Amino acid sequence: MPRDFDKERWLSEALRRYLRSKDTPTKRKRRLRSDVLAIDGLDKLTCWCKSQAIDFLFVNEPSGTWSTDARTVYVTCNASPTYQLIIALHECGHALVETINEEEFAERYSNGYMSEESTAFSHRIECLAEEIEAWYRGWDLARELGMSIDRDVFIACRNKLLKSYVHWTLRLHK
Repeated sequence: MPRDFDKERWLSEALRRYLRSKDTPTKRKRRLRSDVLAIDGLDKLTCWCKSQAIDFLFVNEPSGTWSTDARTVYVTCNASPTYQLIIALHECGHALVETINEEEFAERYSNGYMSEESTAFSHRIECLAEEIEAWYRGWDLARELGMSIDRDVFIACRNKLLKSYVHWTLRLHK
């Protein structure tokens, strides 16, 4: 069942994880700090989405998606707040990619997701290009909104998720 972001609930869950953790005190504090910063980022991002008439929902699915037709960002509820924030930024990046003018979008991505040529190599390359662009736009959005995100963590997550697109583009098996 999709649900909205509830900052108090997310903070309560972060505190519960902190109290139940068997990690060293230093590691527990680091994780709690990371969670709180990510929750603050999620709060900023959901406010930004509202200002852009974009719905933002958490779902019981892996990773996240952007629905152009529904103007909705869907993010997994089964991940850490940091991972949720990074995925949400990427999905918002897709929304931002779509804000370029129609002529430029058609020129850059005409064979991409909206194309009927879904098996063609050019289609897969343009989908990959759009995915990469969405990651850049998501990072820029985080900076614009003043979020505190560890760039190395963001890049590691981006690279891990882009790897599956590279495999798909080249028709490689993992």
